[in-house]
Amino acid sequence: MDTEIIEPIITIEEQPIVSQKQLLIDYCSLFKLDTQLIQESIIKNNGRLLIKSIIQRANRKNANGRYYPKNTLEREMKKYYDIFVKENRAYSELDHPESQIVNVKNSCATLESYWWEGDDVWGEFEILRGTPAGNIVEAILKLGKTLGISSRALGSLTESAGDDVATVNDDLSLISFDIVSNPSTRLAQFSLNENINLSTITESITYNGKYDKVNNLLHDIICDQTCELAKLNKKR
Repeated sequence: MDTEIIEPIITIEEQPIVSQKQLLIDYCSLFKLDTQLIQESIIKNNGRLLIKSIIQRANRKNANGRYYPKNTLEREMKKYYDIFVKENRAYSELDHPESQIVNVKNSCATLESYWWEGDDVWGEFEILRGTPAGNIVEAILKLGKTLGISSRALGSLTESAGDDVATVNDDLSLISFDIVSNPSTRLAQFSLNENINLSTITESITYNGKYDKVNNLLHDIICDQTCELAKLNKKR
């Protein structure tokens, strides 16, 4: 009598894929402001233009398919506040450079404070009026044009096979919250300081894979102080 040999079935579980640490850029909100409301904010804040916006979200997939665990984001927000915000050096750049370093000469705003509302992180920014990049932001907003807020960080991701969500790992390190010209997500909510609520922008803007530098719009948008200075220098 022959004995039937039954070979064991070996199953190999697919392991999650962990990426190397990389630059993570995630758009959080779009905004545009009314000129009258901008002036009211400047008057109420003694010449300072203060704005509030959602700057990050936890515990949900974002437009880039990334998931930020709340405990990781809470830890990094507190660290960012203690190191940068409290020392008045939490600078925001105009458009994201492909860099891990914040370039102060391109700064357009500073993060003044942050707070949690559920799983949303809110921040209050001061637009740096009088600086080249800050003047560009203010000029664009006064024209009723749209800009966005997004985060820049370093970190690795864990992806599971067949899953369309990449979880941000515990090695996350925040770099800055920048103001950008070509974000790709919808506005959640945005307001000026003094609790002036603005209308929600419902349409989304398609991200084309390239950053359209706001600096390229300078010639078409503002040519007051810069152009006049150039004329004066020519005469000398």
